[in-house]
Amino acid sequence: FVLRSASEELQADKEVVFAAVRSNGYALDIASKDLQADSDVTLAAVQQNGRALQYTSATLRGTREIVVEAIKNAARGAFQHASPELQSDKDIVLLTARCCRDGSEARGCFDQGRPFLDGCSAENNQGPGSRMTWETFL
Repeated sequence: FVLRSASEELQADKEVVFAAVRSNGYALDIASKDLQADSDVTLAAVQQNGRALQYTSATLRGTREIVVEAIKNAARGAFQHASPELQSDKDIVLLTARCCRDGSEARGCFDQGRPFLDGCSAENNQGPGSRMTWETFL
């Protein structure tokens, strides 16, 4: 990451960090704590890579819009970093299951003592590459 070599001042510069996370969502890990808690920066990061959710603030990991965007871009990697409240939210669990490509990936989403769906059957998953209407979950 370019941001890794940047000064702390630039790691705290919203314009610089915003550009970095739009290119690579994982750059959020290197951003200042203030920018990790910024909803605009976090949204851009999870839209680029849903797994970047792990680097945002606890508050934003509980924000439905942010978590839905993260799941859209990395269901398996994002769900585990959502807040406990959203991990217990039926719509979020269903969205995650439907974003998974197959049953084995779905099971990976719901391990570690979290809610578990018994596979990602044809009823829950319309096939590889299929997606739901995301506005339903916002």
